[in-house]
Amino acid sequence: MKERRAHPRTVIHHRVRLIHPVFGETVTTTCDMSNGGFFIELSGVPFPEVGSMIKIQLLDTPVAAIVNELRVVRVTDTGIGVAFKN
Repeated sequence: MKERRAHPRTVIHHRVRLIHPVFGETVTTTCDMSNGGFFIELSGVPFPEVGSMIKIQLLDTPVAAIVNELRVVRVTDTGIGVAFKN
């Protein structure tokens, strides 16, 4: 299968807070990241729709992390792919 990703992935497990109208607020973990976005593990809550915007905040950082808004670009059985806004 041809690789379609524009950016190489780096495995990174980091706690994040997600905020979306479909589930409110939840804390979970990233699986990987790239220059384009993250793949985030998600379970126990309704999944947001592809194309919707989701707020994400990195947790456990030395300084308070800002809340960023990213676009949901992929939904799987185990989580969601989110992309940085262009």
